[in-house]
Amino acid sequence: MTENPTIAELLADPFETAALLYDDGEVFENLNLSDMKAVYKMMKSHQPRPEKKEDHSWLCDWMKETLDAAEIDFATSMRAKMNAPAVVTPAPIESVITPTDVNTDFTSGPENPNFVGDVDEIEPPFNIDFIEHLVDKNAEGAVDQVMTDTFGDNSGITTIPVEGPGEEEELVQVVSSEVARQVAERSCILEFYQSEPTFKKKVSASAIIDSSKEEGISGIDPTRLSVSKALIETAELRELLMHRRRFNRALKMLSLPGGLLTLAGGQYLIPLVLINEVKANIDQYIITRGELLERFGERYPAIIEHAKEKLGDLFDETDYPEFNLIRMAYTVQYKFVSNSVPEELKKVSDQLYKQESKRVLADCAGAAVEIEAALRKGFADITEHLADRLSIDEATGRPRQLHSSVVDGVKQFIDTFQSMDLTGDAALGELVTQARGLLGGADADQVRSDPALRQKLKEGFEKIKDSASNLVETRKRKVILE
Repeated sequence: MTENPTIAELLADPFETAALLYDDGEVFENLNLSDMKAVYKMMKSHQPRPEKKEDHSWLCDWMKETLDAAEIDFATSMRAKMNAPAVVTPAPIESVITPTDVNTDFTSGPENPNFVGDVDEIEPPFNIDFIEHLVDKNAEGAVDQVMTDTFGDNSGITTIPVEGPGEEEELVQVVSSEVARQVAERSCILEFYQSEPTFKKKVSASAIIDSSKEEGISGIDPTRLSVSKALIETAELRELLMHRRRFNRALKMLSLPGGLLTLAGGQYLIPLVLINEVKANIDQYIITRGELLERFGERYPAIIEHAKEKLGDLFDETDYPEFNLIRMAYTVQYKFVSNSVPEELKKVSDQLYKQESKRVLADCAGAAVEIEAALRKGFADITEHLADRLSIDEATGRPRQLHSSVVDGVKQFIDTFQSMDLTGDAALGELVTQARGLLGGADADQVRSDPALRQKLKEGFEKIKDSASNLVETRKRKVILE
């Protein structure tokens, strides 16, 4: 980590970040408000080593106090810039959501037309991070939109372009609470973990060098080498490896980007309507893997004999346990987790329940933007590829080769779009409907054998492709929850 670490470096390695913050708290204090929140959230979820638990707890408490103070200071400065009422305590750091029980109808005030009732009894009706970002970009018009609650129609994802570094333009995307709740209610988290034994083992570099000296190789420091031996050749494991990869690809196709909801490895955001299909895939994966392991076990004695021949003096019979122990090392654990906050928590602490509800909603807002972007990019890619395959090869003057997988890919997207579209993307939905009507029930064989159909699809998908590509955003984005 560099002397003055970037936010990316701080978020990349929790262990190093913790060690750095133990020694130098100014690193945290010098971050801007958004980055402070990101580091604090990462440290809260970090599991320290047992001997560091007490230090970690103290560190998180100190970070929370520092962050609270920074938020109040920032709220003060923002209201000064916007000629807003006096300082009010901001919402808890886990959330950027305006509470639903706050009246957000603007009335006239003595100092600010955006003043709402008694300032001592309300929270700000705008997102602090959002205002900070816009003020930094001198986007006064966008700031006015937010301060007067006139951005978008509060029913989807509204995009506001702002000035970026140099001549670049950045986007601020405002996600309505309705869309965030929609994501939460129509999806769940699949936590899927599998383990496999490793069939490599470290060996002494000195032993390798000693045998190499006999062949005239010398002058090598064994402490500079790391050597391992393959106990079992990869070819013997190919069926198991390919089976796992096929399953991972299928699972990925049935899941959506989850943002902060799926930060941990092995977590997938699954639309609720696809749970039964995902569960069936997992069950079949486990059954088939068991069958493959049975075949592996039948070959195991011969595999050991082959390793003995190939490894020579490095062969060690104790490296090869009984196969039932290897079989037990192949495990699968999974569960489906709701995106809602348990009602039981409300009985324990109503305040904590509200904070967690806001945090989940904020995370779902981030996921909503990623879902919309991923679906748009995916549709643009497959329609562009289909349009290309339907065209004429200029070099040969003949139609390009059209594989069944290209047409099937478009059909699969069309068939699953309604299940995957958790945000209600009307613009993309219209294009998908057009593609469904254009393609109908045609398959690749029909398209290849019918020139008129091929030409019709080519012209239609050229237009759809262009419209889809216009929906894809490549500019940097900042997401906030309305």
